[in-house]
Amino acid sequence: MKNTIMAAALFSLAIHLPAAAQLTLTDSFDYWEDQTTHNITVSGVTFQGAYTCANDQTLRCGNCGVGVGAATVDMAVAPGCDTVMLVFFLGWSGNHSVVSVDNLWQGTIGIFGSCDYDTILVSNAAAITADSLVEVRVRDTILGCNGDIQMARLDVYSSAPATVGIPLQEDERGSLLCHPDPQSNLLRLEWVTTDPDQALTLYDMAGRVVFSDSWQQGPGPVKKSIGLSLSNGFYHARLISGKAKRTGHFYWLKE
Repeated sequence: MKNTIMAAALFSLAIHLPAAAQLTLTDSFDYWEDQTTHNITVSGVTFQGAYTCANDQTLRCGNCGVGVGAATVDMAVAPGCDTVMLVFFLGWSGNHSVVSVDNLWQGTIGIFGSCDYDTILVSNAAAITADSLVEVRVRDTILGCNGDIQMARLDVYSSAPATVGIPLQEDERGSLLCHPDPQSNLLRLEWVTTDPDQALTLYDMAGRVVFSDSWQQGPGPVKKSIGLSLSNGFYHARLISGKAKRTGHFYWLKE
């Protein structure tokens, strides 16, 4: 599994996430540059695509009349999460190509024009995300150029993982926003408080406390950075502000 996340959105596109899902980026894969990671396998006709978008080369599945092609990668997700969104950055596509996750058909992807993206939303996914990985396969199923697809990158977003033994509660007065920066060993938090007493606890997926601290804070919007050294994985945050309890979650992924 690749241990880096590309911070900048390819092609400078704004990705629109379902607001209610509260999805977090958990993995990223570059189809042309990363062919030694993510357990990638290719079959049929695959080769370097003609399109380069934002200096990112593409992998082309299919070769017009020569045959069809497929590319399969293993992508990290939050363990036991119920929703997964796949964002495919594409250089070009013919007719829509078929996407399967853990050998289950999920739909098709394709774009009009060049250098754009398409998405697949997988719901009720807990049964296939329990092991923290999903196998994503894209197939050109049509002989001829109309089935070909040129892929630059795949980003995977996950909903909050299933939790066992972590004493977290939702806060009726607001959320705790978590912005991890693993490359700088920092976690940046945002919330609003009306109480001076603050107590923060971070948990790993096994319910173990990996960080705790308490301090006094003035009322109003708060932005706080915390230095951390964590193993790659999903974490939960619990902040007690007086009588209010706030929770958040984040994925820590470092080279």
